[in-house]
Amino acid sequence: MKRFFLGLTVASALALPAVSSAQAPNPPAPGGVSCAGTANAHLIFMGAVKCLGSYSGNDVPNNEAWILATLNGAWAPGTGWSTMGKSDDAAFGPFQGNPGGTTGTLTFDAPITGDFAISLKGGNFFSLYLFSGTNQSAVNFTMAGVGTQPPGLSHATLYRPATVVPEPSTYALLATGLAGIMFARRRRRA
Repeated sequence: MKRFFLGLTVASALALPAVSSAQAPNPPAPGGVSCAGTANAHLIFMGAVKCLGSYSGNDVPNNEAWILATLNGAWAPGTGWSTMGKSDDAAFGPFQGNPGGTTGTLTFDAPITGDFAISLKGGNFFSLYLFSGTNQSAVNFTMAGVGTQPPGLSHATLYRPATVVPEPSTYALLATGLAGIMFARRRRRA
Protein backbone atom coordinates (compact mmCIF):
# COMPACT_ATOMS: atom_id res chain seq x y z
CA MET A 1 0.00 0.00 0.00
CA LYS A 2 2.86 2.38 0.82
CA ARG A 3 4.42 1.64 -2.58
CA PHE A 4 1.14 2.52 -4.28
CA PHE A 5 0.93 5.94 -2.59
CA LEU A 6 4.64 6.56 -3.18
CA GLY A 7 4.20 5.70 -6.86
CA LEU A 8 1.10 7.89 -7.06
CA THR A 9 2.97 10.79 -5.43
CA VAL A 10 5.92 10.45 -7.82
CA ALA A 11 3.62 10.14 -10.85
CA SER A 12 1.62 13.22 -9.87
CA ALA A 13 4.82 15.21 -9.28
CA LEU A 14 6.08 14.25 -12.73
CA ALA A 15 2.77 15.32 -14.28
CA LEU A 16 3.04 18.88 -12.90
CA PRO A 17 4.16 21.45 -15.47
CA ALA A 18 7.74 22.52 -15.02
CA VAL A 19 8.36 26.20 -14.35
CA SER A 20 10.83 27.49 -16.89
CA SER A 21 13.48 30.04 -15.96
CA ALA A 22 12.16 32.05 -18.91
CA GLN A 23 8.90 32.59 -17.04
CA ALA A 24 9.41 35.74 -15.03
CA PRO A 25 7.72 36.18 -11.66
CA ASN A 26 4.92 38.74 -11.42
CA PRO A 27 5.98 41.77 -13.47
CA PRO A 28 5.91 45.19 -11.82
CA ALA A 29 3.07 47.57 -12.60
CA PRO A 30 3.40 49.76 -15.71
CA GLY A 31 4.68 53.26 -14.99
CA GLY A 32 2.76 55.35 -17.50
CA VAL A 33 5.09 55.51 -20.51
CA SER A 34 6.92 52.96 -22.59
CA CYS A 35 10.68 53.43 -22.85
CA ALA A 36 10.41 52.29 -26.48
CA GLY A 37 7.44 54.60 -27.02
CA THR A 38 9.54 57.70 -26.38
CA ALA A 39 11.07 57.28 -29.85
CA ASN A 40 14.31 55.54 -30.64
CA ALA A 41 16.33 58.75 -30.29
CA HIS A 42 17.06 58.15 -26.62
CA LEU A 43 18.02 54.50 -27.25
CA ILE A 44 20.46 55.64 -29.95
CA PHE A 45 21.78 58.36 -27.61
CA MET A 46 22.35 55.77 -24.87
CA GLY A 47 23.59 53.06 -27.24
CA ALA A 48 21.06 50.56 -25.85
CA VAL A 49 19.92 47.58 -27.89
CA LYS A 50 16.56 47.09 -26.09
CA CYS A 51 14.52 48.63 -23.30
CA LEU A 52 11.72 47.57 -20.97
CA GLY A 53 9.60 49.86 -18.85
CA SER A 54 8.64 52.19 -17.46
CA TYR A 55 7.54 50.38 -14.28
CA SER A 56 6.26 51.66 -10.94
CA GLY A 57 8.27 50.92 -7.83
CA ASN A 58 11.90 50.30 -7.03
CA ASP A 59 14.16 48.11 -9.17
CA VAL A 60 16.33 46.73 -6.36
CA PRO A 61 15.40 45.01 -4.11
CA ASN A 62 11.62 45.06 -4.79
CA ASN A 63 11.70 43.87 -8.42
CA GLU A 64 15.18 42.32 -8.58
CA ALA A 65 13.84 38.75 -8.97
CA TRP A 66 11.67 39.83 -11.91
CA ILE A 67 14.55 41.71 -13.58
CA LEU A 68 16.94 38.74 -13.24
CA ALA A 69 14.29 36.29 -14.49
CA THR A 70 13.63 38.57 -17.48
CA LEU A 71 17.34 38.83 -18.29
CA ASN A 72 17.85 35.07 -17.87
CA GLY A 73 14.77 34.38 -19.98
CA ALA A 74 13.99 35.24 -23.55
CA TRP A 75 14.91 38.95 -23.35
CA ALA A 76 18.66 38.51 -22.98
CA PRO A 77 19.56 34.85 -22.42
CA GLY A 78 22.85 34.35 -20.69
CA THR A 79 24.50 32.02 -18.29
CA GLY A 80 23.01 33.35 -15.11
CA TRP A 81 22.66 37.13 -14.94
CA SER A 82 23.38 38.75 -11.59
CA THR A 83 23.26 42.16 -9.95
CA MET A 84 26.69 43.82 -9.86
CA GLY A 85 25.73 46.82 -7.73
CA LYS A 86 24.11 50.24 -7.72
CA SER A 87 25.47 53.71 -8.22
CA ASP A 88 24.14 54.78 -4.81
CA ASP A 89 25.95 51.91 -2.99
CA ALA A 90 28.92 52.72 -0.77
CA ALA A 91 31.81 53.69 -3.08
CA PHE A 92 29.25 53.79 -5.96
CA GLY A 93 29.27 50.01 -6.59
CA PRO A 94 30.56 49.27 -10.12
CA PHE A 95 30.30 52.95 -11.10
CA GLN A 96 32.64 55.88 -10.48
CA GLY A 97 29.83 58.08 -9.21
CA ASN A 98 26.09 58.57 -8.91
CA PRO A 99 25.17 61.43 -11.25
CA GLY A 100 21.82 63.12 -10.81
CA GLY A 101 19.70 64.96 -13.33
CA THR A 102 17.70 63.81 -16.32
CA THR A 103 20.76 63.24 -18.55
CA GLY A 104 24.38 62.47 -17.85
CA THR A 105 27.11 59.87 -18.07
CA LEU A 106 27.53 56.69 -16.03
CA THR A 107 31.23 55.77 -15.91
CA PHE A 108 32.22 52.21 -14.96
CA ASP A 109 35.06 51.30 -12.58
CA ALA A 110 36.42 49.00 -15.31
CA PRO A 111 35.60 48.78 -19.03
CA ILE A 112 32.89 46.25 -19.95
CA THR A 113 33.01 43.92 -22.94
CA GLY A 114 29.95 41.88 -23.86
CA ASP A 115 26.32 42.12 -22.83
CA PHE A 116 25.23 44.10 -19.80
CA ALA A 117 22.02 45.72 -18.59
CA ILE A 118 21.33 48.85 -16.59
CA SER A 119 18.15 49.81 -14.79
CA LEU A 120 17.59 53.53 -14.32
CA LYS A 121 15.54 54.49 -11.25
CA GLY A 122 14.03 57.93 -10.76
CA GLY A 123 11.07 59.08 -8.70
CA ASN A 124 8.79 56.06 -8.30
CA PHE A 125 9.71 54.52 -11.65
CA PHE A 126 12.42 52.45 -13.33
CA SER A 127 13.27 51.19 -16.82
CA LEU A 128 15.67 48.45 -17.93
CA TYR A 129 18.13 48.83 -20.83
CA LEU A 130 20.19 46.13 -22.57
CA PHE A 131 23.64 46.93 -24.01
CA SER A 132 26.24 45.00 -25.97
CA GLY A 133 29.60 46.67 -25.63
CA THR A 134 33.22 46.24 -26.56
CA ASN A 135 35.57 47.73 -24.00
CA GLN A 136 32.86 50.22 -23.00
CA SER A 137 33.93 52.44 -20.12
CA ALA A 138 30.84 54.68 -19.88
CA VAL A 139 27.20 55.02 -20.93
CA ASN A 140 25.34 58.24 -21.63
CA PHE A 141 21.88 58.10 -20.08
CA THR A 142 18.62 59.96 -20.38
CA MET A 143 15.60 59.56 -18.13
CA ALA A 144 13.21 60.19 -21.06
CA GLY A 145 11.96 56.56 -20.88
CA VAL A 146 11.42 56.53 -17.11
CA GLY A 147 8.08 57.65 -15.64
CA THR A 148 5.51 60.00 -17.09
CA GLN A 149 7.73 63.08 -16.75
CA PRO A 150 11.49 62.46 -16.84
CA PRO A 151 12.59 62.38 -13.18
CA GLY A 152 16.13 62.93 -11.99
CA LEU A 153 18.27 59.80 -11.66
CA SER A 154 18.07 58.28 -8.19
CA HIS A 155 20.44 55.42 -9.03
CA ALA A 156 21.51 53.04 -11.78
CA THR A 157 21.91 49.29 -11.26
CA LEU A 158 24.32 47.20 -13.35
CA TYR A 159 23.56 43.58 -14.35
CA ARG A 160 26.03 41.19 -16.03
CA PRO A 161 25.81 37.61 -17.25
CA ALA A 162 28.13 35.17 -15.51
CA THR A 163 31.20 34.16 -17.48
CA VAL A 164 32.68 30.79 -16.77
CA VAL A 165 36.43 31.16 -16.36
CA PRO A 166 38.16 28.18 -14.78
CA GLU A 167 40.23 28.91 -11.70
CA PRO A 168 43.94 27.95 -11.77
CA SER A 169 43.18 25.31 -9.12
CA THR A 170 40.76 23.67 -11.59
CA TYR A 171 43.56 23.29 -14.12
CA ALA A 172 45.86 21.89 -11.41
CA LEU A 173 43.20 19.36 -10.40
CA LEU A 174 42.71 18.33 -14.03
CA ALA A 175 46.46 17.90 -14.54
CA THR A 176 46.74 15.82 -11.36
CA GLY A 177 43.87 13.59 -12.49
CA LEU A 178 45.40 13.07 -15.94
CA ALA A 179 48.79 12.26 -14.40
CA GLY A 180 47.11 9.70 -12.12
CA ILE A 181 45.36 8.04 -15.05
CA MET A 182 48.61 7.87 -17.03
CA PHE A 183 50.44 6.40 -14.00
CA ALA A 184 47.72 3.74 -13.53
CA ARG A 185 47.86 2.74 -17.22
CA ARG A 186 51.67 2.35 -17.10
CA ARG A 187 51.42 0.15 -14.01
CA ARG A 188 48.86 -2.11 -15.71
CA ARG A 189 51.08 -2.55 -18.78
CA ALA A 190 54.12 -3.41 -16.65
